[in-house]
Amino acid sequence: QDIAPHIYHNEYQPVPPLKDSFLLYFEGDRVLTGCREEPLSFPRFGELPGLSRELSPNLLYLFSIDKYTFYLSRLRPDFPLEQFEMKSVRIFRDAHPGWMSFAGITAHQLCHWYEAHRFCGRCGRPLVHSEDERMLHCPDCGIMEYPKISPAVIVGVIHKDRILMSKYAGNRASHYALIAGFA
Repeated sequence: QDIAPHIYHNEYQPVPPLKDSFLLYFEGDRVLTGCREEPLSFPRFGELPGLSRELSPNLLYLFSIDKYTFYLSRLRPDFPLEQFEMKSVRIFRDAHPGWMSFAGITAHQLCHWYEAHRFCGRCGRPLVHSEDERMLHCPDCGIMEYPKISPAVIVGVIHKDRILMSKYAGNRASHYALIAGFA
């Protein structure tokens, strides 16, 4: 994902959020965003008074982009209805600025990973967050779980001044896409 000139920092640095840190909250395929269509925005901790800034299993450090840190809340925050609303994550496809859209997509993927790995696949006990890396581990049997990387490919098939585009069969989506898939 090209978000230049912005720089994505994936290294796990679980520091407590600042007032200008971003909070991401998801309910299924809906995300808490600003009410305006553009530019895409997420709540900042300074805009949600009373929200705890202590890292916990319900408030997780995700990543940073440039100097901004992003966090995932597993609990629904109190938010002013005139400023924020729940929207479909599909907004990330076309939203601007692109670096915020990238942050939303990446946070949504990590949210799904955390939700799918709440319990140990070997013994069934609750998994615990590592304090040193983006890893969940079972304190009883020692299993370690890391986010999975799914390599993908996207290509532009060009013939003279035309490009081949695809559209999913049976899908009501109006968007066309380049030929793509998981490798």
